[in-house]
Amino acid sequence: MHATTSSWGPAASSHLAALGLSVGAEYNFIDPNDPSERSSSGLGNPGLSVKYVVFKSEAHETVLSLSFGAELGGVGEKSEGAESFTTISPALLFGKGFGDLPDAVGSSMNQAGRKSSSRWTE
Repeated sequence: MHATTSSWGPAASSHLAALGLSVGAEYNFIDPNDPSERSSSGLGNPGLSVKYVVFKSEAHETVLSLSFGAELGGVGEKSEGAESFTTISPALLFGKGFGDLPDAVGSSMNQAGRKSSSRWTE
């Protein structure tokens, strides 16, 4: 079956010092390309995630985090593609800003209009 699938869903997150928590869910809309097939919609499985900042350097605009996400299986509607099993997704996240580049590199980036003047905030 070929179909157009759209999803909409709210998410909530909270950050306490170096720990972040998120909860989310989505509502799926499936519209088949074949007019003889019925459109359908329904709730998918909810997701949870936890992120912990392991290392952060404001001076070098660098951050290293660990994240664990879970999609809770068996909650959403199977007809909309919700799995009956729970999946857990670990991740190692790395971020690097470019505000601490040497002046020679920074000035060429300023001329190209690519360097941002924003500062790291969390």
